[in-house]
Amino acid sequence: MPEVRPRLLILSSLPVASSGTGLRMRTLARAMSRAGWEVWLTGDAPGGPGEPFHALTLPPGRSRWRSALALLRQNFTAVRQAQADWILCSKPLPISCLPRLLTRHRRERWILDVDDLEHAFWKSPLPSRLLQRFLAWVLPKFDLVTTHCRELQEYLEQEQGIPADLVVRCLQAIETFPPADRESSRAFVTSRHPAASGGELLLYAAHLGVAAAGLEFILAGFPRLLRSRPAARLLVVGGGPGLAGFRKRARDSAITGSTAAG
Repeated sequence: MPEVRPRLLILSSLPVASSGTGLRMRTLARAMSRAGWEVWLTGDAPGGPGEPFHALTLPPGRSRWRSALALLRQNFTAVRQAQADWILCSKPLPISCLPRLLTRHRRERWILDVDDLEHAFWKSPLPSRLLQRFLAWVLPKFDLVTTHCRELQEYLEQEQGIPADLVVRCLQAIETFPPADRESSRAFVTSRHPAASGGELLLYAAHLGVAAAGLEFILAGFPRLLRSRPAARLLVVGGGPGLAGFRKRARDSAITGSTAAG
């Protein structure tokens, strides 16, 4: 008899080349595939030749609304046909969550990735009570919750009462190496980016999507840090569609001690 492998379906709508969450979902799909799972990933363009998982792609739509409706239809179809053991709902939550909220619970187990709530957690104008009611309605319908943000993990456990063993923290999709020590790490970075040498160095490394996690707050607060630590240097290492915008924001904030490595 052929080996029966567990199945994971990841519902998303993000192209992996222009989204940090998309990169994280692709990394997860690769890792689970190599661990013996059969993995399916939906989205605009989630995969490519040679990927170990199944990519359910859609051609770009003529408009944003048509693309959203096509992705929503694709996710409902994938839930019915994949016969998955686990289904993970990723960004954006309305498109990925509706199949869970509007379909009957079958044998599969469901995971909610709350990365999409990060913006609401930090900057949303929505009243906190409204956000709490939304979470109180949605969260009980899922078996596990994942996040890459420590503050969101604490919020879910402490404010929403989600048991700690049901909240899984997944790190961002950044492949790096453990430095031997602090000085060798500094030497490695400054040898490639001499402008970062001298003084105290703050290093930010990530995929620079439209909303790089935390970078906008660093850029907003760094001028205040320079007033007390004028020798500080900020080095931003990364690339993506948000690079030009973050460079402009650094210039507008008059952060003279920063370098965008790209």
